[in-house]
Amino acid sequence: HIVKIAQPNPMIVLLLCFGVLSILVVLGKSRKQHGSILQGGAVSGHTAVAFMLCAAITIYSNYQPSIAILAFLLAALVAQSRVEGKIHTLAEVLWGAIFAVILMTLIVVFSPG
Repeated sequence: HIVKIAQPNPMIVLLLCFGVLSILVVLGKSRKQHGSILQGGAVSGHTAVAFMLCAAITIYSNYQPSIAILAFLLAALVAQSRVEGKIHTLAEVLWGAIFAVILMTLIVVFSPG
């Protein structure tokens, strides 16, 4: 007999990650004086979501380089627009990207199933 390990539903993983990421972004934004929860602040929520989706696309496409590169370029474009629009600093955008990629990776790795 071959034992098959059930994989968690990708949509459930994405929703879980989005929920936890939203909480982390709001907590991160509350730690700095400039901006608000909806705009600006210590962590770029737009960048975080873009890189969370980039990580998810990369993972669920079985790490196909062409797909991963395209997903990364889209996420980088979101990050660049936040800096160019002077809504966030480079550091705030990097924090958003780092939070998201680490969180998505941890949730996928430690998902039951």
